[in-house]
Amino acid sequence: MELNDRKKKILKLLVDNYIETGEPISSKFLCEKLDTHLSSATIRNELNDLVGMGYLQQLHTSSGRIPSNAGYREYVDNLMSDYRLTMQELGFLNQFLNDRIGKMNSIVNNLAKVLSAATHYTAVSVTTKPKKGTILKFDGIYINETNFYLVMITSLEIGRSSQIWTDFTLTEDTVRFIIDNLNAELSRTELMHIDKQKIDRLKYKLGEFSSVLQQILKVVHDVISEVNQYDVNVEGISNLLNYPEFSDIAATRELLGLLDSKEELINRLTSSGDNSLSIFIGKNDNVLDSSSFIIRTFNIEDKVVGAVGIIGPKRMDYSGAIAKLEYVANILSSPPDAPDDKKE
Repeated sequence: MELNDRKKKILKLLVDNYIETGEPISSKFLCEKLDTHLSSATIRNELNDLVGMGYLQQLHTSSGRIPSNAGYREYVDNLMSDYRLTMQELGFLNQFLNDRIGKMNSIVNNLAKVLSAATHYTAVSVTTKPKKGTILKFDGIYINETNFYLVMITSLEIGRSSQIWTDFTLTEDTVRFIIDNLNAELSRTELMHIDKQKIDRLKYKLGEFSSVLQQILKVVHDVISEVNQYDVNVEGISNLLNYPEFSDIAATRELLGLLDSKEELINRLTSSGDNSLSIFIGKNDNVLDSSSFIIRTFNIEDKVVGAVGIIGPKRMDYSGAIAKLEYVANILSSPPDAPDDKKE
């Protein structure tokens, strides 16, 4: 069956009003709101068709209809109206963005808080920690004939010390030899620029002591992994309690479990491409059936530095939430002198 213009109009009106009220929508209500001369019987037939096509649900025989996951998907993909930010909303967001020059870290860290306040939903931000760091130096502390402490110091607020075990007889001179060669090859090297050529050269220089290299490189790898971790911020969890969809304890507990899982949030928010918007609705999109998740990644200086997401009920105000996400992400992704040009 075709989703013709009349069905689209009815579906859009129904979803718009269900988002606003949270109450099932009756054919009588639609008949009063539609600017056509359709009879209640005709509208009931159209609603029955939309139920049969999977766009609507009717929880009880005598109740009105509510959107299904497919109905929400059709709405956000093809039917919803563009949202124009009000002067009050623009003022709130611009107050947050005006000082972004020189304060980018502070702004990025507060993204979730601001968007939660602006949308009245739960907001999540995932941002990368700085990737550009340099190894300043290595040091070593002799312990005994079989092991020593390796200390690695970087230009970032990250360092590492680790006990290194050997399969040869160790002396203080041997420790110094190993450390001197590490510093000769790797000090003043950016963490992301430790390549196979440097490692091969270091292995050659260490010669009979090169068996410790694998343990040393693990220390370096651990530091690089820490540099590449993400900061995750979740704000506005209490906003969920304002929506009856989350009055079910089991559903709320499941959602709180998602919000508490740093790895799951990182995977969800970083799975999209550069400067892209993704909308996930209910179990059809592998999120909780009572909720939707809107995600927008953003770039700074042509590099993807993170993503922000808004979580709310399936009947969330999609157009308003998307408009606020896009506004913030576009300004963050623009050249530093662009915000003043975009104020309204």
